[in-house]
Amino acid sequence: MHYRPCIDLHEGKVKQLVGSSLADGSAPLTHFVAQDGPAWYARRYKEDGLTGGHVISLGIGNEDAAREALGAWPGGLHYGGGVRPENAGEWLDAGAGALIVTSFLFVNGELSEERFAAMTRAVPKEKLVIDLSCRERDGRFFVAVVRFFVNDERFFVVERFFTVRFFVAADGAMVTGGFSTEVGILA
Repeated sequence: MHYRPCIDLHEGKVKQLVGSSLADGSAPLTHFVAQDGPAWYARRYKEDGLTGGHVISLGIGNEDAAREALGAWPGGLHYGGGVRPENAGEWLDAGAGALIVTSFLFVNGELSEERFAAMTRAVPKEKLVIDLSCRERDGRFFVAVVRFFVNDERFFVVERFFTVRFFVAADGAMVTGGFSTEVGILA
């Protein structure tokens, strides 16, 4: 097992949130708010040799904090949060080693090959990561995208567009009740 460190940003601060509590217009449940800034964590992960980590912007107002973390370890962390073809180059220039894309790739709950293609025109395949975090509903796992579920057997089409695929059972991160072991991680 490989530990992948994370820097989750909300309102410009490093926080650990209950993901399922994220909703427009209301304050999410917060487990922890860090006293140290995002650059401190990025430097610490670098010093400790913890590779494969990411910076995630949860909502608006995190751009400066994300740039601070990415600048503290250029090329060492992936970045996700509102990544689109038109801003992808800016995040790579800010120091992201790769870009995590999820919500942009889905239209009305369906994977969009057109949007995949747009991302690969903007960013090299080896610099793209798709987050296919899953949640369980009625004994089946669904890809969780922007607080709604996608159940599309075609999601393995991503292999043509992305080098790295990240699968995780999101219920453990999105609720307070623990982690599901029924979905593993493939990276």
